[in-house]
Amino acid sequence: MVGGTILAMKLSWNSNKGGKVGVFDNNAYEKANALLSDMIINYKTVASFGEENIDLVFGKFEQLMLEPMNRRIRNAHIAGLCHGYSQCARMIFMGIVFYIGSFMISKLDFPVKDVYMCINVLMHGAMGIGMSLSNFPSVARSKASAQNIFSIIDEESTLDVRDGKKAPIQNVQSGGIKFIDVDFKYPSRKHQKVLNKFNMEIKPTQKIALVGASGCGKSTITNLLLRFYNLEAGRVEIDGAPIEDYNIENLRRQIGYVMQEPVLFNQNIKDNILFGQPDASDKEIRKVCELANALSFIETDIEDKDKEKYQAYVKEQLADKMSQIGSAELQSYIKTADDFSLEDVLFTTLEKADGKALAAITKHVDVFIELLKEVKESKGVKWDDMCVKHEWNVEMSQIDYKANPAGKDEVERALKDY
Repeated sequence: MVGGTILAMKLSWNSNKGGKVGVFDNNAYEKANALLSDMIINYKTVASFGEENIDLVFGKFEQLMLEPMNRRIRNAHIAGLCHGYSQCARMIFMGIVFYIGSFMISKLDFPVKDVYMCINVLMHGAMGIGMSLSNFPSVARSKASAQNIFSIIDEESTLDVRDGKKAPIQNVQSGGIKFIDVDFKYPSRKHQKVLNKFNMEIKPTQKIALVGASGCGKSTITNLLLRFYNLEAGRVEIDGAPIEDYNIENLRRQIGYVMQEPVLFNQNIKDNILFGQPDASDKEIRKVCELANALSFIETDIEDKDKEKYQAYVKEQLADKMSQIGSAELQSYIKTADDFSLEDVLFTTLEKADGKALAAITKHVDVFIELLKEVKESKGVKWDDMCVKHEWNVEMSQIDYKANPAGKDEVERALKDY
């Protein structure tokens, strides 16, 4: 009985962190989890390569899990033998005890009550000890699991956002970026170097595009700018200063980042936007949606009640704005068009345009109506585009075609193309 318990404990110990089998299993599980995690996160990219690529990834996952599975099967067989041995030993023990008890009663004239009491004490004592010893493997596993959990909790972060006040530089000024001889490998894939002596310079206000195959390091560059990871070698500079000198929290607040696979929390769109700045007003939320060119598709997906409420608000405000312009022709066209998206664009334009733009619209309403007819056919036009295009159309309409009849067709083509 004691031997079966010892074998079970030995087997359990070998399956944990301290044993050889546990080390091999952990490595296999880590590789399999990393592969599966990458596939789930980038499932669109994986699926774009076709069904054969998906089957290949699943095949690699099965190969990684095959070795630990075989070990677990072997351990299950050994555990079964140990359990069978412990049960057999208990029955043999009970048989021997009862045989000795019957011998003592029949041959040595011991009282039956005393013999039965002794046998009962021995049996229940042995069963209690056995049950207590059977919990030892669970205690060992619990201690190993707790050690893993507390090692993660107690691990000191190399990039602690809470220490930002100690940083010598709090905010980015111009935004010039330099990557100088940067080497980097992800902690989960230390055998694969993502960036090798990488150099790049992005000047302030410069727009660039990074183009390359999946896994070549495009997203990695953004992750390094956000300081999600530390560099292995080289350095990253912002405005000539090492990125390590910047306040991490402020740095991340000054960077807008749209992931390859965007994730939305299980809340409404407004609450998702407020994660960046919880105290933002509705006016600020609307402004950032316009800057992100997301306002149009957000408004198409709002609930019917909210949509009706917003449409009523736009119509009421638009009527007030158009009354200030005092053009019956414009009011008649909007009423005849009966297009809310057009009314929304017009309302935003009249609300945000400065005095010069409003004066031009009031003075040249006919040109502005023609522009609205063009906008009605093309969706997604923003209010500032409306102002610029109207100014352009007004200037072109004032060209004296009679003084330059040869250029009339050319100008008309330019206006049409614009």
